[in-house]
Amino acid sequence: MMLYPLLVSRRKCQPLCWVVFWVVMGGLLMGTGPADAAPKAPVAPTSAAQSVDPSSFVNVYTTEESPLWEDLFKTFGEKTGIRIRYSVQDGADIVKKLTEDGDIPKADAVIIHGLPVLWQAGESGLLQKAPSLILESSIPPALQGGAWFAFAQQAHVIVYDKTKYTTPPSGVSSYEALASPIYQSMICLSGASVHQSWVASMVQAHGEKKTLDWIKGLLGNVARPPAGGDGDQIKDLLAGRCALAVVGDDTVRRLPPEDQAKLDIIYPNAADRGTHITITGAGVVKNAARRAEAIKLMEFLVSRPVQDRLANEAKQYRAVNVMQIPNQKNPNPFGFRAEALVQATLGPYSDQALILMDKASW
Repeated sequence: MMLYPLLVSRRKCQPLCWVVFWVVMGGLLMGTGPADAAPKAPVAPTSAAQSVDPSSFVNVYTTEESPLWEDLFKTFGEKTGIRIRYSVQDGADIVKKLTEDGDIPKADAVIIHGLPVLWQAGESGLLQKAPSLILESSIPPALQGGAWFAFAQQAHVIVYDKTKYTTPPSGVSSYEALASPIYQSMICLSGASVHQSWVASMVQAHGEKKTLDWIKGLLGNVARPPAGGDGDQIKDLLAGRCALAVVGDDTVRRLPPEDQAKLDIIYPNAADRGTHITITGAGVVKNAARRAEAIKLMEFLVSRPVQDRLANEAKQYRAVNVMQIPNQKNPNPFGFRAEALVQATLGPYSDQALILMDKASW
């Protein structure tokens, strides 16, 4: 042991020797040896939440509820230290709650599926502008509404059971054709609110009178009264209660493989204006207490990892500009002919659509 010669020769030890002696002794007494003399690197925090104020959070009213969204909110908290407190509600109920909250809102941000409700919230002054270079540069202008930004898209399609029909029933290829008497008792539809954006696009394309006639013809062809959501329509279709169903294509592509294999998707109006696209978007609530945190959440939604998860897991279409080749952006990420419209300009037709749907007893 190195200490032994120092002990036996301590009477002859020069001053430098005594320095070494006491350094070694100090190390032994402190429980460390010479090999431990180098300082250890500080331990990094285990998550981003430890490096920010643990009381930081953002309140969200949302229409979206799924394990994916629960995990996205959790991931946002881990990456930023900003916790999400969210309340899942119907779109119309979100607008109602924001109106009742008044100048002291209980929510900081909204995440809403469907243009009509987003547009209504913005037009009613319930949302405020969210200045962000990330949002403005990532999202195409056609998917921005001043007080809101779309971060995901879905196609409004017609589906049929290809195990029963080798080709689309009666060759249907457009939305307009669904009002033809040849489809009597063949169509499954959801309630009016699900299709408001779709009908708004019909008003924009054909005007109120023709659209009202179309709605009446469409409702005259339903197999049972419109009700439920996309999943209910597909369930009834596979059960043989109808031959055609109008749904979002993301719902179809999330089905189990065995059910997907039975269905074929028609992307209507490929020969003219293209298939109608619905959106899911977000906005910052007027007078939000945590405006900066709400904007950070919106920027998170358009980040590449989240856009990838929405595409791969939710089977929705990205809203961000997709890079095809260096310095060239592709405005159409769909792979089919989509309706080319500025979503914000469709907003005013939403109210007209709802009035027409009510007139026709949808």
